[in-house]
Amino acid sequence: MKKMLILLVCFLFVTFFVDINFQNKLCYANFIAEYENNQFELDISTKDTNIQIRKNVYNLPLFKKCEIVDKILKMGFDLKEAVDYVFPNFKNSVRNIENNINKEAINASVYSLKNCKIGFIDGKNGLKVNEKDLYKQFYESLKTSENVKIITTIIPFDISIDEIKNKFYVAGKFSTDFSSSGLERKNNIKTALSAIDGIIIKNGETFSFNSVTGARKEENGYKTARIIVNGQYVEGVGGGVCQVSTTLYNAALLSNLDVLEVHSHSLPSHYVEPCFDAMVNYNTSDLKIQNNTGSDCIITASAVDDKCQVVIYGTKPQYKIVRRSEIYEDVPPNILYKKSDNEKNIISRKGVKGYKAKAYLDYYRENKLIKTQKIRDDVYLPIDEIIVI
Repeated sequence: MKKMLILLVCFLFVTFFVDINFQNKLCYANFIAEYENNQFELDISTKDTNIQIRKNVYNLPLFKKCEIVDKILKMGFDLKEAVDYVFPNFKNSVRNIENNINKEAINASVYSLKNCKIGFIDGKNGLKVNEKDLYKQFYESLKTSENVKIITTIIPFDISIDEIKNKFYVAGKFSTDFSSSGLERKNNIKTALSAIDGIIIKNGETFSFNSVTGARKEENGYKTARIIVNGQYVEGVGGGVCQVSTTLYNAALLSNLDVLEVHSHSLPSHYVEPCFDAMVNYNTSDLKIQNNTGSDCIITASAVDDKCQVVIYGTKPQYKIVRRSEIYEDVPPNILYKKSDNEKNIISRKGVKGYKAKAYLDYYRENKLIKTQKIRDDVYLPIDEIIVI
């Protein structure tokens, strides 16, 4: 009889201890959500909870909190609302999980290769944590102490590589020669070409040459070379960049892109016909191009064998576009006679005539001229001739 009494007391003690230990486990266990090889701790604490009306709920044991969740559900609220009310910090855990797992779907894209070629990258599916299932599994884990298995949904990308390949033709291309340039000018041309290479102009967007190439400063990679200022050749940082903007301008015209802003030089350019130059100055004059073709386009740019090259890929123009420059009046240089003065180092200089010119675009279809558009009417100043006497 005594032995049976001892066994009964031991059984009651063990049962009481197990029950207390289970409740303590529910109160203090670390709840974990798992996804592949990653684990995320689920915060069920009441830290930083300042809402006084809920204090009587937050200080309850875990199993009591679960009972309150059940009561809220019976009142017609959804599980997320019930869990967020009783476990206010859990939503922060959900945000952390989403920030680490959720990924936006990425559509196929185009990119620039060397020598004005292009390549394509296929799309990637995205991922999204199933929030509803996460709340459901979390609530079940509160009663079972089992880890939560995070369920994700695949978000498929919309545009495949095959789709975009059919949207990028050689829309227009142009090149200019800079073989006679000095090393500094060649450097500036290559620096500006590198800046615009690979730029994508989405349909409806406007491209700003100055915004992309940046201020002509040494810290941006530009060096001192000859530039044109007020009809005179002078030394300035960034000399040669205008040859890049000019090359791009002509490629844009041939690609049937809209030119919103372009400026002529005060003197004729040796690398392009009159009225087809595009002078840029970071502070005052820009080249702006708008893409209204109905599809995205990509600018590719490179320097090969002293050729400044720009190829624009995008919607194939409906017409073959031909540029035409027309000089309608020469502007003769002035002749200046100056006395020799060794201190001022005055030397003779041959004059160069200027021009008054117009530029046109001729649109052909099947070798038939469909229309002609006048786009420019510019005046280029002459360079005065100096005769030393």
